[in-house]
Amino acid sequence: MAMSLPKAREEMRELLAMCRAVEGRRRAPFEVDVGEAAAKAAIYFPSWQDLADLRLDAAVLNGLSRVVQIQESRLRYEAGLFLADPQYLAGKLAGLSGDALADALLASWHPVAQLEQVTERGLEAAKRYFDALLPWSERRVKPPSGRPPEAKRMDEEDLASLGILRREGFLGYLGDLWEELKASGPVAHEDFVGRGDAVRRAYGAAFLVSYGYAELVPEDGRMVLHANPERIERRGCRSTVIVLGGET
Repeated sequence: MAMSLPKAREEMRELLAMCRAVEGRRRAPFEVDVGEAAAKAAIYFPSWQDLADLRLDAAVLNGLSRVVQIQESRLRYEAGLFLADPQYLAGKLAGLSGDALADALLASWHPVAQLEQVTERGLEAAKRYFDALLPWSERRVKPPSGRPPEAKRMDEEDLASLGILRREGFLGYLGDLWEELKASGPVAHEDFVGRGDAVRRAYGAAFLVSYGYAELVPEDGRMVLHANPERIERRGCRSTVIVLGGET
């Protein structure tokens, strides 16, 4: 290559600066064409005349090797993210059967839902809503005809449908829990619900607190149930998360 020695040294210094910029995360690693840079260094090598030139050459080669390491790390990271072309995914989905799509949904679907949000009546209401929902092609040109059901509190009917409480005797069951709490005095919530069916007793305790028959008070890092001598009319409400068996 017909190039003056000063020009060759200048290009080598630029290559070294580029490698250091990649190491310092000031430039993207794949902005450096390692193959082209190494070819230039090989062409310039016979022209070096002193020790400083050889040191510069060695520094560039070392910098290029570090750039290759950084490029490899980036490739491994991006491969781990499973980056895929949207058009490729769309083509794959179009070729799947309905059963395969359903299996893929079940395998990847991780809904976050509380127990009281998934009931038989709630699922029936959701089905009615989506059955009445117009196709997207029609909804784009006019407003939808229906509205999703609003979130509601669980009632006795929901608890009975889940098998947690029987329809008959619910108030009697709450009364028994209230009398038990008044007789025992203040007791830690986990101890109270742990005396029997934890889920059933936890729901009963929640109703006692919600209806004003008991109080849930934080004491020394524990939630303690206190029975009220008479029912207190609640004004406003707040939510409290209680851990049962290591899960909320």
